[in-house]
Amino acid sequence: MQRAVLFVALLTLLGCGNGHETKQGELAYLSGEQGKYPKRDSVLESQPLKGRLQALLGSRYDTYLKNWDAEGPLEPNADQLFATGCVSHFCDKFGSALHVDFAKDELIALMRIKQQVEVFREKEGGLDSLPTSVREWIGQDRFVKGEVGPETPPEEATGYFAWKTWADAPLTWKGVLKKIKVDGELNVYQQADQATAMPCDVRLARCDLDGDGLYGTIVTYSCDFWCGQVGCAFHVYEGGKEIHLVDVIDEVQPGKGGVITSKGVLMELK
Repeated sequence: MQRAVLFVALLTLLGCGNGHETKQGELAYLSGEQGKYPKRDSVLESQPLKGRLQALLGSRYDTYLKNWDAEGPLEPNADQLFATGCVSHFCDKFGSALHVDFAKDELIALMRIKQQVEVFREKEGGLDSLPTSVREWIGQDRFVKGEVGPETPPEEATGYFAWKTWADAPLTWKGVLKKIKVDGELNVYQQADQATAMPCDVRLARCDLDGDGLYGTIVTYSCDFWCGQVGCAFHVYEGGKEIHLVDVIDEVQPGKGGVITSKGVLMELK
């Protein structure tokens, strides 16, 4: 009798036979990915996370990954994981995120497209019961239930840039830049001329981006001072409006009203 009592007590201590055992969710392995970068370190490609994201997002999965660019390391806690990525230089407009509730084994995926966030939930949770970390990421943007449907057509290029080096560019192209100020004393012509002495590869192109029949001037700078991890300086001056970005210069294309970045984002003249 005493042996039977001891055996039952041991089972209780071990959590067996009482109907309340803790079940390990299949996403629990993510709690051990501390310090890893989701995309760079292929965490987003790991299974079963990848399969569940694909099932949840359907035809939107490729855009979800495309918008996951700049990112920080994973910092899971005991109960949940929240991770985000965004398009470099456009984090306020294009990004993706995921939330994992380890206890519920629930996955939430989010996509920010301009000022709207789409929320994809595996379980029957409403938009009024989102976790705090999710709501903080959404911020003031409008949010809606995510729809798995056809993708928005990508921005189409209206042509290409025909580049000329600073030395080969016509004087008329350069002359326009003398009228555009960089600061109180320096104009774009002086800045470009000084850059060639650094030495820096300065290239020019002419293009009508806003459709008014008048050409704007594009100036790019390629050298250590003007380049970073995501590309080199790219400047557009047209009709009193401008565009400034750092990108892979030869992957930027002219678009309607602006330029299409290497990430496929239309950046408009302002």
